[in-house]
Amino acid sequence: MNHIFTGKIAVALGVCAMALGTVSCDDEPDKFKSTGGKPVIEYVRSTNPAQADSLLTGAFLSNTVCLVGQNLRAIHELYFNDQKAVLNTSLITDNHMIVTLPSQIPAKVTDNLYMINYEGDTIPYPFKSLVPAPKASTMSCEWAPAGSTAVIYGDFFVNDPSFEMTVTDGAGNKAEIQSLEQTKLTITIPENWKPGYLNLTSIYGKSKSKFRYKDNLNILFDFDGSHGGQLEGHGWHSAKTYADLVEQGVPEVTPIDGRFIAFGVTATWKEDSWGAGEDDGHLEYWPEGTPEFPCLKDKPDFADILKRNDWTELQVKFEMCVPASRPWKSTAMRMMFTPSSVVHYTNNANNTYIYDGTWARSLYQPYAELKNEGFNFNTADEWVTVSVPLTSFRFDRQGKAVSELYNNDSFDGFTITFEGGDAGAECSPVICVDNIRVVPIE
Repeated sequence: MNHIFTGKIAVALGVCAMALGTVSCDDEPDKFKSTGGKPVIEYVRSTNPAQADSLLTGAFLSNTVCLVGQNLRAIHELYFNDQKAVLNTSLITDNHMIVTLPSQIPAKVTDNLYMINYEGDTIPYPFKSLVPAPKASTMSCEWAPAGSTAVIYGDFFVNDPSFEMTVTDGAGNKAEIQSLEQTKLTITIPENWKPGYLNLTSIYGKSKSKFRYKDNLNILFDFDGSHGGQLEGHGWHSAKTYADLVEQGVPEVTPIDGRFIAFGVTATWKEDSWGAGEDDGHLEYWPEGTPEFPCLKDKPDFADILKRNDWTELQVKFEMCVPASRPWKSTAMRMMFTPSSVVHYTNNANNTYIYDGTWARSLYQPYAELKNEGFNFNTADEWVTVSVPLTSFRFDRQGKAVSELYNNDSFDGFTITFEGGDAGAECSPVICVDNIRVVPIE
């Protein structure tokens, strides 16, 4: 009986892999020799040992299958519908070929694969390339306001003449799609969208986004109290929050969700800066264990998340705006969480944890990837969503890996500093941040 296998396919395992392994032990891959004549496929099977008895009539894009037949070394090119596959000669014998379906959605669907031999003959074989439901992985700005343009990134976005793709909130309110590519979807945010996951529907199925629109889960700092977050820092530096930056000469920065914090507003940072100003380069939150200044991990949403997840499964998210007129060209953003045993406002107030080399922190420096553009990082006056996995919180102050990492009890306090990192260029940046939160990676 034939089956369409829909699970994850393990690569180069099972009967097919063992057959190929025998050859690779005897012959080096670079000694591959093609053959003449026409290849013949007898059947297609999974490379997953658990599915070894399942014969496939189709597989999803980007999945790996094993072709079984005769004279398969005669295959010079292989197409699934109209999409060309990449052939690895070390995974081809006369009787077996392991190959991955192309990731591109076919423009013309024939439900065949096509073998082209070295003489130029085309030999079809019936096999369906299955397209998954849309996959929405990230959004350019999860807090994009109504009426603005936002981009959803993922895969398998497609319109069909008989079925228009849609993006809706949980209540079914539909966004206007401005443009569509397989991995990029540009939309206009509706006036009536509610916070929560987005639903995407195409001719190939339905799915839920991996992110929440206007994600208000476990916001630790919102700088105005609108989502239960802290209003400011609480420690050596409280940092500065703003309703806008008109008086600071940067009117193009408009708030995305009430007040926000801004770094670098009155400072000049050198190309390899250490200690980028006082309030303009720091945010410290030292807990007191009181309702006004709680340990962050004791806030109800955070406590629930830590109960259901290990810290390695979490990420820091926030919205950020760096105006084009004040780009970020040097000095890394360093974030770190701290338990009360490291720093506490009333019984262990200190700043030594910032300067010692033991406590783990992240190293976020998007400017460093723009050397050919003069390190000129900005968000074109727009707000964007930044995601930093907690597993990247593994450096000391000098950027070297530390041996002691976090555990689920590490999240009482929080600190941001701007210092060090890869050398860039002197600048007077404005780095605006809002809605700092910790949420699961989905």
